[in-house]
Formats: sequence, structure tokens, C-alpha cells
Amino acid sequence: MEDSDWCNLAGLLGYEEERIETFRHEEHPVRALLSDWASKDCASIDALCTALRKINREDIAQSLVLSPSAAKPTATSVV
Repeated sequence: MEDSDWCNLAGLLGYEEERIETFRHEEHPVRALLSDWASKDCASIDALCTALRKINREDIAQSLVLSPSAAKPTATSVV
């Protein structure tokens, strides 16, 4: 995922720029973002797929929906 993709995704998932900047300093920013977001009450595969589609990452959204572990995938399983 390109830098602008995950930053846009973070915004759609409700993160402010200041918090996004902290993820940017992590070794694996996308993993840090998704791990943090997955711990929230509002986190769901449907919400993640909706946000992914909004940033034109239908490929990732589809892989979540079609995954053999789709019964209980985790947000970080896409990383």
C-alpha cells in the first residue's frame, strides 16, 4: 500500500493528522494503523472494506471478503 493510500485510509477510519503522523514513524505504519484501529469498538471488516473501496483499493477489500478465513479475519491480516 502506498503512503498516500494508508494515510487516506487512516483519515476515513477517523484518525486525525496528528495521530496519522505517529503511525508514519513506526517501522510498519500500515500495520500500526490497522492494529490500533482493530482495537476500537467501531472496527469491523465491513467498515474496513467500505473505507478501502473509497480509496480505490477494491483489490484488498475483495481479498478480505473472499479470504478462506473470511469468517473471522482480522484487520491486520491484510498487511
